[in-house]
Amino acid sequence: MVTIKEKWLFITLGSIGAAAISIAFIYRNQVRNVVGKVIDYVFAADTEEELKKLHPKAQPIFRSFIHDIEKMGYKVRVTDGYRTFQESIKLKTDNDLNAKAGFSLHNYGMAVDINVSHGDNWLRKSSSKADWEKTGIPQYAKNKYNLRWGGDFKGYHDPIHFDLENIYPVNKLYTQAVKQFGSAEKAEGNKVNIA
Repeated sequence: MVTIKEKWLFITLGSIGAAAISIAFIYRNQVRNVVGKVIDYVFAADTEEELKKLHPKAQPIFRSFIHDIEKMGYKVRVTDGYRTFQESIKLKTDNDLNAKAGFSLHNYGMAVDINVSHGDNWLRKSSSKADWEKTGIPQYAKNKYNLRWGGDFKGYHDPIHFDLENIYPVNKLYTQAVKQFGSAEKAEGNKVNIA
């Protein structure tokens, strides 16, 4: 039999327990909100840093593209943008399917690789072409911005990749880089003069 004193103690502990659970829940949500804001800030800062490295002709196109994706309800993180020729040489050594230095639009700041999320669902390079297509992002990129999508590459799965090949063909950029800098090895691709 529970005495009145024991009931009060039980009710008090129950109330304290409920309050502790409520505080923990509120605190967890605040932590989640703070962490989410920090992550959003880090992603935004990382993305902006990558965008600043792109060729000046490409920056407004990709900024607008990313802004439009965010208006669709996705969070966007640019994981790669401008890549030096030396970085491309290393990537080619690591994986022969990667573009040869000077023949990647990343070398001219004319391409971005992105990851996108909707809630806890992230789309990355390992995500299927079909999953990327379900978002509508690849079709939107083609229709509005005339971007080439890496999900359409033959023999190489690269759905995170979007570039300006349709506007600034890599062969012309390479020729201009060699002309302007004297050799491909000396070229600063994101500073290539474009008419």
